[in-house]
Amino acid sequence: MYNETGQNVHTPGDWRFFGYWSLLSVNPGGENEIILFKSCFPNSICTAVLKIRLLHRPMMSSVSLREAVYNNLLTYFQTRQDKLFVVITAPPQTENECPEDPELSKALQAANARAFNNWLVNDWLGGYGHNNVAVFDYFNVLTHPDNHHRVVSGSIEHVTSPLSGNFAYYPNNEWDSHPNTAGHQKATAEFVPLLNAFYNTWKGGSPSISKPSVSTGSASAVTSGSATLNGTVNPNGAATNYHFEYGLTTAYGTNTSTASAGSGTGIVSVNANISGLSAGMTYHYRLAAVNSEGTTLGSDQTFTALSAAVVFGNIDGSADGKITLADAILALRICAGISVSGAVLAAEISGDSRIGLAEAVYALREVAGLNHTAQGLVQPSDFQYLGAFRLPEQGERPLTFAYGGNAMSFNPDGDLSNSDAYPGSLFVMGHDRLPYGDLPDGNQIAEVRIPVPAIAANPADLPEAGFIQTFHNALQGQFTDMEEIPKVGMQYLNHPDTGPKIHICWGQHLQPENAASHGWISANLSAPDFQGTWFVGNQNLYSVNGYLFDIPAAWADTHLGGRYLATGRMRDGGQGGMGPALFAYRPWLSRGAAPASGTHLEEKVLLLYENADSTEEIIRCMQGYQHADEWEGGAWITTPSGKSALLFAGTKATGTKYWYGFRNPAGPNFPCVDTHITDFTTCRNADGSPCPAEDFAGCCDESAGNCISDRGWWSTRFDAQLILFDPCRTGTGCGRNHGILAARPYAAIDMDEHLYFNPSGTDLVMIGEGVQRRYRIGAAEYDRSSGLLYVLELFVDEGKPVVHVWKIG
Repeated sequence: MYNETGQNVHTPGDWRFFGYWSLLSVNPGGENEIILFKSCFPNSICTAVLKIRLLHRPMMSSVSLREAVYNNLLTYFQTRQDKLFVVITAPPQTENECPEDPELSKALQAANARAFNNWLVNDWLGGYGHNNVAVFDYFNVLTHPDNHHRVVSGSIEHVTSPLSGNFAYYPNNEWDSHPNTAGHQKATAEFVPLLNAFYNTWKGGSPSISKPSVSTGSASAVTSGSATLNGTVNPNGAATNYHFEYGLTTAYGTNTSTASAGSGTGIVSVNANISGLSAGMTYHYRLAAVNSEGTTLGSDQTFTALSAAVVFGNIDGSADGKITLADAILALRICAGISVSGAVLAAEISGDSRIGLAEAVYALREVAGLNHTAQGLVQPSDFQYLGAFRLPEQGERPLTFAYGGNAMSFNPDGDLSNSDAYPGSLFVMGHDRLPYGDLPDGNQIAEVRIPVPAIAANPADLPEAGFIQTFHNALQGQFTDMEEIPKVGMQYLNHPDTGPKIHICWGQHLQPENAASHGWISANLSAPDFQGTWFVGNQNLYSVNGYLFDIPAAWADTHLGGRYLATGRMRDGGQGGMGPALFAYRPWLSRGAAPASGTHLEEKVLLLYENADSTEEIIRCMQGYQHADEWEGGAWITTPSGKSALLFAGTKATGTKYWYGFRNPAGPNFPCVDTHITDFTTCRNADGSPCPAEDFAGCCDESAGNCISDRGWWSTRFDAQLILFDPCRTGTGCGRNHGILAARPYAAIDMDEHLYFNPSGTDLVMIGEGVQRRYRIGAAEYDRSSGLLYVLELFVDEGKPVVHVWKIG
């Protein structure tokens, strides 16, 4: 190494480094022929969701993003056939050095690192048509004495014992992942001959590297003792032990390992082509179970990796067609190459001690991240942006949409004379009420026609909607004890039992106790005939009254007992749950009668995360959660092609830090906490850990009037997002109860490229500006028959919102 940049030379005595490497005494001349490169240890901290953004596309899996980076490298490597490039995989972490993650256990983070490194070794070069790139699995070699990447008898052997872990086996100490002497010696002994093989293969010389494969012949039934096998595992139902072997064949060699040794002597082979997990790999299974009558062997079927849980079914001797939690974990670990703690998988399957095979396979696929590529789910590519339109103006407050837009609902029965592609109408709430009598008649409701949207650089050039019903104070006299920063939702529903009604939910920022939150009015705003108020079960009032939308009738009838409305809220600070909450309810009795005021309506829980009032930790929360998140709208998406998704719209905190306090005049990257607050952690890093001590110093004093913003939850960055959930992974989705890990968004769509971002500079003290702009998105609504999504962008023109439109195919 030569001191061209200074980056390769460590200064002697510098405590930050563990050693010192001197330069060569003589310059050998010429360019290097072989280029070795390796990621550092933090790249072995693989979370399911990276805490960074790439091309405005958050929530990409860590493997997907890393794959893209390495695939891009190949485009250069293929132009330099005069060089041999050798990738050294990132070494493993110790369990203590692997940080806590609010969504994932440390074990699953380490398993993700192995999954990515397996991809590098086994799949990355599968379509690369040259021999000038190779991989040494440094990670694997350092995780167990029986794990190898080496040359044996002229063949490359890549072996991973299924009994090994995914953490560093040879660390300096429990807090230092760097390999000790034994680890260095093992890795060196395996790497040097392997590098020689890579080099000679590249140069076209000898020795050549043979790549053996496993026989793909079909398995045959075996008879042992008095037990005759007929395609089922342990038909006698009396297994006491088992023996399981598997082998993996790729272009890089054969891996054969033993998972558990029993006393059986007969072995049957089962071949499995792993579809959807590791294309091109062939797994070779051998299983024997021992019972009191001898050895029984099973199954001549071909299994996919994650349905291989069936291999483990009934090994414990039961005859109920179910498997134990331990069996499911072992199946995931061996058949999918993923280690997962019992607690994680137990959460996926609701902690049931014995589960059906179909349920087990779904849970295993969920942990492996394979379920959300299904054709039945709406994908980001299905969203086509169509443009936006303005809302009309009637007069001064409260007869204006300025400082409104917190509730909106689509009316399929409105504007029936419209013959264009945008049928129906929208009910939209206007200017919010203000407390202390300042504006007691706010939150009036109007109905507007839907014009053909347009794309325009200036919001003044957008088409304008027209009134069907002008502003009406339809909620006059209702919810008068909740007028300070109202949180409101509404949904039009024309059900045969009730006729056309607008269902209402209502709360406020600081929620009063025992304040009923739901009701309905007539769709004729001049004669609202309010009915209510009701509670949603006994749920936390901070989690029920921020948004409201309808549930497809067929789904509600099948899974939710005819509850056709979904209501919920996500209050910043996590007091209603650390992620969007959602409950299904039906507010009418038989024949459409309204319940008595104060009734607690029966509900079904769809989404509900841990409440910040219950724990100081950021745990059991939505993936990527921050206390500054704001989810203000939602919709249940179904498309004519049969796809579906549960959608939330809002302003997502995506910064590296978030805090309770104020904006910092030094810039968005600097917190400014309220130093008077000491009863909770007021500043956190994106991963949920507390900020460094210096971040709690504050930067202003609100009582002195020298703060540049209103007080609240802030982040170093916000983004307008649509997030998508699988309806089958909600609390009662698809006929089963799901644990907390089921509630994970499978995709997110960044909306910022379509927004106008307050060009008139309205109320920057309250809403912020630049990357710290809050309250970007208001209510959302969906026209199911036309596949049109409407989302309100707040504070576009002197406080007035505009409506953005997407077509979902």
